[in-house]
Amino acid sequence: MENCKPVTTPAAYDVKLSHKNGSKLADPNLYQSMVGSLLYAAVPTRLDIAEAVGALAKFNACPTQTHLTAAKRVIRYLNGIKDLCLNFRKQGKPMVAYTDADYASDADRHSKSGAVFINAGCPISWSSKRQSVVALCYGIRIYIALFDGVVECMWLRQLFSDIGTTQLNSTIIFVDNQSAAAIANSQKTSV
Repeated sequence: MENCKPVTTPAAYDVKLSHKNGSKLADPNLYQSMVGSLLYAAVPTRLDIAEAVGALAKFNACPTQTHLTAAKRVIRYLNGIKDLCLNFRKQGKPMVAYTDADYASDADRHSKSGAVFINAGCPISWSSKRQSVVALCYGIRIYIALFDGVVECMWLRQLFSDIGTTQLNSTIIFVDNQSAAAIANSQKTSV
């Protein structure tokens, strides 16, 4: 896989992994070794692949060729970005965050919340997690993601305060849904 063709994302958007993907079984030892190595990289340092690798780990017991191809895609992604790095720079701008949610991607209709926090020109925190409730409309899904982002924001601001770099400005949290923004703005709260 050293000379493989790089890809720009760790997982293909149009491929939904399940236990019914493909009938041809892959070598479980090879698959488990690949997923284990990817998990080793994902947990402490490579949050950008954590969700894709977590999805792959569900199929360790009985992987198919489709699952093996998805694992190889993560390796192709890492190969393509191996020379990239983060450059933190001092700037007077406040920390900003972006939150969003997908549309009920799990089989049980749960959505996933996502948030990224940017400070000093680089992402300092990134999260993606399954929402604990099933929301009935898209605006509520986005609002739940916004709420999860606010909780993370409060924790980050307390962390900054604890290490002596108190954030003086308010943190701006961007959301791309007008109904979620209206619900949030009606509360008259500031983070």
